Amino acid sequence: MKIFFKYVVHAMLEKKARLVLLLFAFTLSTALFFASLGLADIIVDSVSRPIVEKTEGNHIRIVPETGDPFFDIDDIVPAGIESFTASIALSGVV
Repeated sequence: MKIFFKYVVHAMLEKKARLVLLLFAFTLSTALFFASLGLADIIVDSVSRPIVEKTEGNHIRIVPETGDPFFDIDDIVPAGIESFTASIALSGVV
């Protein structure tokens, strides 16, 4: 970090255009970083919002007690569940 500050001081005193370009590069890279973060949030929201609207906000996960990932739909006892719709859920990472 000390070398960087020496370079900035040297550039300020000697070459003004290089300092302006350095500050412009920092500004541009910071703006691109925050724009990419915002864009990632927008993309994730645009993918997940239709799914949540389609399921009407219902989030129930049924996991078998035996640990076997494959089970029959007839093994599920829907006691206390008003509406039951079976589906396959896939998880992903953006």
